[in-house]
Amino acid sequence: MTAEEVLVQLARLGLRGDVSSMRRYLRRVLRGGSGASLTDTSREQLAALLTEEAATNAVMRDVQDIRNKNDDGASLVTVDAPSLDEPPPLLPAESAAEIDQIIREHERAHELEAADLVPTRTLLLTGAPGVGKSMTARSVAARLGLPLLRADLSALMSSYLGKTGQNLRSALLQARSEPTVMLLDEFDAIAKRRDDPSDVGELKRIVNVLLVELEEWPASSLLIAATNHPELLDRAIWRRFERVVSIGLPTADIRDALLKRHVARHGQAIGPETARAFVAATAGFSGADVTTLVRVAVRRVVLDRDGDLDTVLLEEALERLRVRAQTDDAEARATYCKISHDLLGASHRDIGAKLGLSHVTIGNILRAPSAHGRRSARVSKSSRPSRKEQRP
Repeated sequence: MTAEEVLVQLARLGLRGDVSSMRRYLRRVLRGGSGASLTDTSREQLAALLTEEAATNAVMRDVQDIRNKNDDGASLVTVDAPSLDEPPPLLPAESAAEIDQIIREHERAHELEAADLVPTRTLLLTGAPGVGKSMTARSVAARLGLPLLRADLSALMSSYLGKTGQNLRSALLQARSEPTVMLLDEFDAIAKRRDDPSDVGELKRIVNVLLVELEEWPASSLLIAATNHPELLDRAIWRRFERVVSIGLPTADIRDALLKRHVARHGQAIGPETARAFVAATAGFSGADVTTLVRVAVRRVVLDRDGDLDTVLLEEALERLRVRAQTDDAEARATYCKISHDLLGASHRDIGAKLGLSHVTIGNILRAPSAHGRRSARVSKSSRPSRKEQRP
């Protein structure tokens, strides 16, 4: 695309008064997404214009934020500006593809408009705690170059009749006033089923407010709701969302990538066998769980200068795995035994003492072949810590 074609497209959007599409198109040009051939001077001038416009909008948001407070003076929403420098969430392939599709729709909104279509306006993210729902919202805002507004549920809720609904409407009106990504986290707290016998009339009115706002949400912004408990949502709410993306627990490949990302981020290194054992030990863990484990282990190593990250990392993972192993989880129990024995050199008696099992039972578990697709955490003899074999 030539500079002249870029100019024509900008003129078309400007004459229509479509400032939000013009802003998105400019960002796309600066990222090189349009293939436009621009001089360095032109790029610098366009970037300066966008920066100046963003600063002006920030001032306007601050003024509006003053008007959007509850009776106690607390802001109903928080405003953030996520950066592309932030590491993106690592999502399962299917979920990532759906998010990428929504990004493309907003980046190429002018093409959809030519076909009498609009980009996705409302998105519901579901999944267990810690799988990356909030991080996904931040990443979407950063990739679209839009501010992220997050509703503060503690500020929205009021003991006064009808006030919570008014607060919610005010927060959503603020988000609709200009192109933004609006995040409603813990969505089930305000969108519960209206047939819940334990509910009160006030929450039913809140759901009615949400139904109207979701129906009328503008295409220039994206509203993202996130919940750990989709089964609690009112059935009518489901129909108001144009897209629903369920984010599953991280796969082994994603856990491995998360481990390596955070280890490298803190200037540390681990062996490949440790990485494989860690991935096996964290099956069923969320991305947040993996991140927390790495940070706890690195803290221990930094404070104890003689610490070995490989050993500490596995100790932390195994301690959490031990809890699952004691709840009749045969898979977790087998993984715990194999990693403890093969990699850390623990005896059958030591393992049994921690699990509350006899050393004979531990021996049977270790001798049993991997079954039902279970991935063994065994390591080669050359990679095991040098030790004298301990027998029960």
